[in-house]
Amino acid sequence: MKYQVMYDKGSRLRIRSGQWAFTKEEGYGLASLLLKESFISEVYTSHRNGSILIYYDGDGENKGKIFTILDDITLDDLFEAEPTQAQSSREITDDFYFKLSKMVLNRLFYRIFLPIPIRNVLTIYNAAEYIWQGLDSLTSFRVDVALLDGAAVTGALLQKQYKPASSMMFLLSISDALED
Repeated sequence: MKYQVMYDKGSRLRIRSGQWAFTKEEGYGLASLLLKESFISEVYTSHRNGSILIYYDGDGENKGKIFTILDDITLDDLFEAEPTQAQSSREITDDFYFKLSKMVLNRLFYRIFLPIPIRNVLTIYNAAEYIWQGLDSLTSFRVDVALLDGAAVTGALLQKQYKPASSMMFLLSISDALED
């Protein structure tokens, strides 16, 4: 395998093989192949830039063994595998942080650059989903969270309090992201 050492300090090693070196599933396979070694504790791969982050028991002999293993990997050795629990957990956490930062940046953008009448129209547009879910719960004779959310948003909009309605929906979207 062709690679370049990007970071090498202590018991942490990051190498990069190039953007299309392996797929996401092949990255999991590479991780499982490297984790077979007793001195390697964690491996994270990124198919987007072809990087492999390796945590190992830090001594020069083990680093040399890692380079030997990496040198011996060929295209035929790549196989698709399922992610480990640690990899899966890390992906879920990264996805949440991405969604959260996207929500916060969108909210800041709307607050800074959009005039108030357009923000009010967007608030009503975004509230339609909560109101619809609340009506669905009401017509199904269910008292659940969707009904309460829809009632709160509807009450704020009927009082022409667009800012509190927008804040409620923002907080509800954060709770949905946390739930996912």
